[in-house]
Amino acid sequence: MAVYNGARHLAKSVESILGQTFPQFEFLIIDDGSTDESAAILDQYADSRIRVIHTENKGLGAALSLGVQESRAPFIARMDADDIALPHRLGFQIEALRTRPNLGLVDGGTIWIDEQDRTLLTSRRPSHIPPMLLRWQLLWQNLVTHPTVMLRRSVLEQAGQNYDSACSVEDYDLWSRINLITFIQHLPGYALRYRRTETGMTMTRDLSQMDTMETIQSRQFTQLLGKPLPGTSTRCFAALSLQTSLPVEEYPLQTDSRELIRDTEAIKAAFFDRFDPPPDERRLIHQDLAHRYLEWTWIHHLRHGPHFAGARHLVRMALDHEPGTVLSLNFLKALIPSFSETIR
Repeated sequence: MAVYNGARHLAKSVESILGQTFPQFEFLIIDDGSTDESAAILDQYADSRIRVIHTENKGLGAALSLGVQESRAPFIARMDADDIALPHRLGFQIEALRTRPNLGLVDGGTIWIDEQDRTLLTSRRPSHIPPMLLRWQLLWQNLVTHPTVMLRRSVLEQAGQNYDSACSVEDYDLWSRINLITFIQHLPGYALRYRRTETGMTMTRDLSQMDTMETIQSRQFTQLLGKPLPGTSTRCFAALSLQTSLPVEEYPLQTDSRELIRDTEAIKAAFFDRFDPPPDERRLIHQDLAHRYLEWTWIHHLRHGPHFAGARHLVRMALDHEPGTVLSLNFLKALIPSFSETIR
């Protein structure tokens, strides 16, 4: 756990870990140069399982990296200083990692709460997603719930254990590296009560965020293909992954849909060559890609255009991958001019 000026909810968070049904753990807490009462709250605990490290303020990435370096257990769990872990959180995650050696990282569902601990909503990723399909999906977007993560130390070391403190999305940068070397799984059930606060760190979908996503995805695709993607596809992939609501003049429309398709199909072929998914999961990946082509049609060519010629190419690819794809009425209405151009 890393904390910076989190005194208001810190005690509840700490005590939710001390009250776990699985009692055998080391609780490492990094006080990242707090100037409020956080340090005093932490120093009052006498539980031998707690180890507090006080440092000067260097930011979340540096604090988490220090925590990893100082930890000693074979499994590492993340915890935010204002969340409340459910009593079984550590137990069911450790059980999954111990009994399934092919898994390197697991996460769980969250119950969102406000500043007064009132429930806002529940969020749980589908736990039935086959591992190879999830690996494919993680190439394109962040599907891991960071505060609920538990992972193997060996996997973290293999991926490069330090968080990038200069990166505004430390979590996806790390998951993307882990994703190519081990399986990640969403576990059924809820792991914690996740606090939604006014000052909480959120993903602001702006140009800076897109720059970071472009860097991460470029590295992933280069690893798969053995060479960088040519042209402007990677910039466009980043915008599409974030579904970035940018002004039209900032959106990377210079990427032709045929270039986008060419590079996507090359990534899919390299993924199949490297990981050799079983036939049933190949079919699911094709279905997922059909859905992405349709989603990209809307974002890339209809919302920011319209650019009907490019839309036609992407829709055709979606239907090629999944002939049974059903197009919504609104989607068809948006494409009517495209079909009219084709007829003419």
